[in-house]
Amino acid sequence: MTIHQRMAALALLGGLFALTPAWRQVFGLKGPVPQWRMFSMIYLDQCEVAFYTRQGDVDTRVDRLATLGHVPWTDAPRDVLLLKNAGAVRSQAKALCAALPPGTDLRAFARCATFHGWNPLYDRQDDLCVAKASP
Repeated sequence: MTIHQRMAALALLGGLFALTPAWRQVFGLKGPVPQWRMFSMIYLDQCEVAFYTRQGDVDTRVDRLATLGHVPWTDAPRDVLLLKNAGAVRSQAKALCAALPPGTDLRAFARCATFHGWNPLYDRQDDLCVAKASP
């Protein structure tokens, strides 16, 4: 192989590396290779949760770990720190209702990760400390 052939091969490979992302992103075409996603399943077993107390029309964020007595937060057990499903969110809401003063209006914004996006659980609409009437 001559130096000119090597330079041409290197230029061809460099162009391939540079233009491959443009195949999907710029031209909107699908290639023969399936799309690769970095970290596509890393957060599937986790929920994003924020608890709030409501007084009138004002929502105040609750530090859930401090309210449950885990100060510093690094002392919290893993299952209290990382909520993985709707049952864990409901369980922690129940524990917060017990730890807060009686009559507290506790609301939550919670959503859990799925492969196709976020699955909403709570959107700060309902008081979680009010016992639901069973039929």
